Amino acid sequence: MREWEDFFIVKTKCMKNLLLLLFFPFLLHAQSNPINEKTKNMELRKGYFNYYWDATQGKIYLVIDKWNSQFLYVNSLPAGLGSNDIGLDRGQIGDSRIVYFSRVGKKVLLTQPNLDYRAVTNDPREQKAVNESFAQSVLFNFTVEAEDGNTVLVDATSFFLRDAHNAADKIRKMKQGTYTLSEGRSAIYITNTKNFPNNSEFEASLTFVGGSDAGRFVQAVAPSTEAITLRMHHSFVALPDNKYKPRVYDIRSGYFGITYFDYGSDISEPIQKMFISRHRLNKMTPNAAISEAVKPIIYYLDNGISVIPVRDKPQTFNGREYPVKSAYPWAKWQKELISKGELLHLMTDKYDTNGFGIVGGAVSGNFEIIDIDVKNWDGIDTRLFQDIRSIFPHLFDRLRIHQSPSKGYHILYRILDHTAEGNRKLAFKEGAKEAAIETRGEGGYVVA
Repeated sequence: MREWEDFFIVKTKCMKNLLLLLFFPFLLHAQSNPINEKTKNMELRKGYFNYYWDATQGKIYLVIDKWNSQFLYVNSLPAGLGSNDIGLDRGQIGDSRIVYFSRVGKKVLLTQPNLDYRAVTNDPREQKAVNESFAQSVLFNFTVEAEDGNTVLVDATSFFLRDAHNAADKIRKMKQGTYTLSEGRSAIYITNTKNFPNNSEFEASLTFVGGSDAGRFVQAVAPSTEAITLRMHHSFVALPDNKYKPRVYDIRSGYFGITYFDYGSDISEPIQKMFISRHRLNKMTPNAAISEAVKPIIYYLDNGISVIPVRDKPQTFNGREYPVKSAYPWAKWQKELISKGELLHLMTDKYDTNGFGIVGGAVSGNFEIIDIDVKNWDGIDTRLFQDIRSIFPHLFDRLRIHQSPSKGYHILYRILDHTAEGNRKLAFKEGAKEAAIETRGEGGYVVA
């Protein structure tokens, strides 16, 4: 019996040693994974493209494992300059591009193929000929920091801290100043940097410095013309399936068009292809000529503010002249919010206008607007903004300031501690009959 016990013990030890020998390479690989080692003190955020947040250094490390696989890259401006004249508005969408990652040694390239010229054909020779005939664009190059098999880790911070929206160039072209991006004053805006299964979202706070030649538009909205801080957003989005059915463009349709050249076209067909830009909607009843959508797109009146239609051209009615920007009958909408359906009916079917105004007072949640009319006092806007910024700096940063169609300004806010009063005239230029600054509260509106 003792011999069998010794034999069993020896055999067991041999098996343990054999298993350890067999699995040692896998254990060694797991322990020495270069990506795990590089990111051991970082926060992993999983999603479409996994990434690591290095809170200590303020850096984003992107995990790339999708090679030569196309996706959508969109940049936008979630926090703008505040000047409609310059055109860097909050929520502005920048460029939308199809891109893909490829690798050459330690370099990872982000490439935008040239989809303006295509060969929509099954012949790989035609596709190759077109791809090689027209330039592509390498938008950025990354350096591999660590890798594990087919997966690499890159420091993507500098990609997100660049002027992808060409903000400095837009300011310069409007002759509003010469600015350059300051990396030292720019950082990842981690609050709005998120990850989802089909899209990865990144945001950065970018500061542009210079401004010794800042123009009037910049002076009116920037707290300090020597530094302008904006936020830029970057979206990596998975492409949808191929079930979308394009519709050929017709000049009578009233749609914007999408155009490209198809060098795989039959000789009897035009080489230039045109399709309409439209939402991707599916009929609830596929065989019906007109049907409700399975998932309709709904646009809401924002923040519970009453909106009314106003004239976008002069009109004469019952012998009376009505100027541009004058309101259609709106007494009802001083007391109740208009629905989106009613607003659409009034603007399209009844009045045929593109103009609209926003109503002050209780109906809009105790809403009030300061209306600044620069045509009645040139330069009053700059003086007012400077005074508010100087006396109430924290308040100024929270104000919503929009430029009006007449190139004046509207300061929009809600009152919390008392009821919005009626319209009040606050400032006149000496000798002028028309107010340069007035409020629009209960019973008032401004044209947006």
